Amino acid sequence: MDADRAEAMEVEEQKEEAGKKTTMEMFYSYYESLFPHTEIVNWLSYYEPQTEDRYNEYFRNREFSFTLEGDIYIRYQSFSSASELKAALTQKNPVKIDIGAVFNLQPKYNKQYKKAEEQTLTPLEKELIFDIDMTDYDSVRTCCQDTKICQKCWKFIKIAYEIIDSALREDFGFKNLLWVYSGRRGIHCWVCDRRARKLANECREAIVNYLSVYSGNDNSEVRPNVAWPLHHSLRRAVKVLERYIKVIMEEQDLLASEKHCAMLLKFLSEHQGTLSAPLELTHEVTDAWSKCTSSTAKWEKYRLLVEKFETTKFKSTRIVTEVMFKLLYPRLDVNVSKSRNHLLKSVFSLHPSTGNVCVPIEDIGRFSPLHAPTIRQLLNERQEYLAKGCSENKFVEESSMGPYVKFFRRFVEGLPKAQFETIEEMQKSDNDKGMTIG
Repeated sequence: MDADRAEAMEVEEQKEEAGKKTTMEMFYSYYESLFPHTEIVNWLSYYEPQTEDRYNEYFRNREFSFTLEGDIYIRYQSFSSASELKAALTQKNPVKIDIGAVFNLQPKYNKQYKKAEEQTLTPLEKELIFDIDMTDYDSVRTCCQDTKICQKCWKFIKIAYEIIDSALREDFGFKNLLWVYSGRRGIHCWVCDRRARKLANECREAIVNYLSVYSGNDNSEVRPNVAWPLHHSLRRAVKVLERYIKVIMEEQDLLASEKHCAMLLKFLSEHQGTLSAPLELTHEVTDAWSKCTSSTAKWEKYRLLVEKFETTKFKSTRIVTEVMFKLLYPRLDVNVSKSRNHLLKSVFSLHPSTGNVCVPIEDIGRFSPLHAPTIRQLLNERQEYLAKGCSENKFVEESSMGPYVKFFRRFVEGLPKAQFETIEEMQKSDNDKGMTIG
């Protein structure tokens, strides 16, 4: 076991143990003194909620859900202000906070609406969201499995970030993307543009399908669904995959495994269409591999031999590209993205198992999940800070969570303030479902 992996496992085990020791008193202290209530409200309001009462309507109709100790799940929570949100958090003390859609009515009165049978709670808007989870890469990562992560397998998440972020910005013109660490082994993306928030479910599903090359979440036996010639979005993605493939081969040592070697050979024997490779090529590859001493060397031999065969016979190089898609392309959970009514963990929520704070990510290249702030770490910092006689009002910004709060505040302040629109007006415009994809 190399030093990087050993260090990562040690950090992960320490965080796992710390998570087990996270007490409800710690959650209360976090919500009372550290959670950025005002910034969360300002983000989810989009209309400067502190300036005019009428602008509060948008935030008042936003659904929150709380997961309480004992896995008790409470939906349809809603609030009118940061003080109300804070009061609910400190009173109910949830171990997880999820955020849902903006509805036509206040979600907290959902039971009354059902009894009256006069009004129906209907989701009108929601950020376009994406969820990328490391466990969906378990078929191709060798350094860790299940809930474990390290710097090596985090590169799969970096690849996903680069590809999805570029596609959303360049192909769809979205500008306000908030990437958030999930607290354990993945990342979430919130597309906050007004145009994205208003998307109908059909458009959301179309976008996530546009970005996907797999069907479902279990990708271990699924071939990437790649049409040729490649769409410009996939051609752009290939450039990212080519930058990472050798590093992944080296760090994961993928081709030391018979399973992964068999997978690459299967691409030769079962390649669809007229590019089906002859048995001789498979023998040539396996013979070359017998003389290689590393996964990187095996990959280079495979690439050279297969591309030589394809360019000679068919004037194209498809197989190697499809293998890279199979190994590295983002795994997206379609169900998370396709519905306005799907809830997703809030930024700055705590992960109940690790105690990690779900912080926003400003620079994926510099961010490490192994060094994300934890609740225990923050409370220890706070105790030391106050012992020095410092003002508690300044603690959060000077804590290990400070850079993340400052970035989130800048992100929220940079959001373009949409024109004022009442809930009634939002309902009238809800029939506008058109959006060009491509």
